[in-house]
Parts: sequence; structure tokens; C-alpha cells
Amino acid sequence: MRDLSILVDQSRPDDREIALRVSRGLHRLDIGSTIEAVPAAVLRDRVARGDCDLWIGQIAAPVGIAVAWWGAAFAAGNDDWARRQLQAGAIDPVAATAEFRRTLPIVPLMFRSLLIWHQNDVHGLGFDASGRPALADLYWFKAPP
Repeated sequence: MRDLSILVDQSRPDDREIALRVSRGLHRLDIGSTIEAVPAAVLRDRVARGDCDLWIGQIAAPVGIAVAWWGAAFAAGNDDWARRQLQAGAIDPVAATAEFRRTLPIVPLMFRSLLIWHQNDVHGLGFDASGRPALADLYWFKAPP
């Protein structure tokens, strides 16, 4: 049996760490795998061609509108259901939920949280609805030098 090919974007070391975890899990199932770090454009093209067995990536959709997330989720799974819905009008969240459950266009391997390390005298740092750091409310909690 040949090894499964896992592609990662070479500029994302955190994706490589996830690929290593997936590889270890596959090894426990006696499934071999190789991790290949490639430039982002190569990753995109190879995934589009189906020239890999698995790939680790992220859906980058910095919006807080549920309809946009439904579209991104179906697109990531190479399912054109959301596109067809948008051609006919709008995406109905109830219909999207039902279709997603029926077809499961993507299988999430794991969810990861966003972490930011900062000095303990920096206050007001938080995350907006899309998971981006909200920097507008930052302030220093100390006397200036």
C-alpha cells in the first residue's frame, strides 16, 4: 500500500503541526503518510486538481455573515450547492443546514482556537465575530517611562 500524501502550505508552520498529528493518527491505523510543504499557489492548484490525498488549510473568510460562511464551507468541500442557491436567489440557512448534514461536503479533522500572546500590561485585546484580533480597544496599563 502506498503512503497517503498530505499537503500543507509551507508558510504555515501551524498547519504542518496539524499534519504531523494527522500523520501520527494514521500511523496508529497502519496507514503510511508523507507530508509535503509547498507554496500556497502550488497547494491551491494541486488541491483543485485532486493531486493529493489530504490537505491541511483554513477557510479564510473574515466576515460575520452566516450566508458567506455557508458558501465558503460548501466551496471548501468542492460542492457547488451554495453557488447554485445564489444563482437562484439567496441561501436559506435552514436549507443549507439540511443539505450540509445530508452531504457532509467537508470532514473537519480538528478545530483549533486562535491564540495571541501579549504582555500583561496590554489591555482591551479581544476577538471580533470572525476571529480577528480587535486592536481598536488596546491600551497600556502602566505609567509612561
